[in-house]
Amino acid sequence: MSKQPPIVIAESVYDAIANLIDERAEDAITQALSAELDRARIVTDKRLPADAVTIGSQVSFTVAATGKTFTYVLRLPRQISDPSVDLSVLSPVGSALIGLRQGQQIDWTIGAGKRTSITVTQVDAPIAA
Repeated sequence: MSKQPPIVIAESVYDAIANLIDERAEDAITQALSAELDRARIVTDKRLPADAVTIGSQVSFTVAATGKTFTYVLRLPRQISDPSVDLSVLSPVGSALIGLRQGQQIDWTIGAGKRTSITVTQVDAPIAA
């Protein structure tokens, strides 16, 4: 695996995701998400850069394996109201996106051991659930 890019997460989001992981049975996604939390730089909510992907961010990203670009709002599972626009932080791609900044790329497992690169192309301010 190549070196992963630095990530930044707001304290409140870190706490919400850590609690979510604690409440769930351990699986590949919770393990990967936990590893992301462990390596993240944690900042106060006010100091989170505007271009950092956080819960509620509308994020556009390109998946190298398909060459397709997608746009979703990253959400906690309980916040998802429309799967056509909302992406769970507990999904393979959602767990890869948290904490990335616009322009960053990450190599990630997206299912059944399949790896790809995901590049964040745009991040818009958080949208309330």
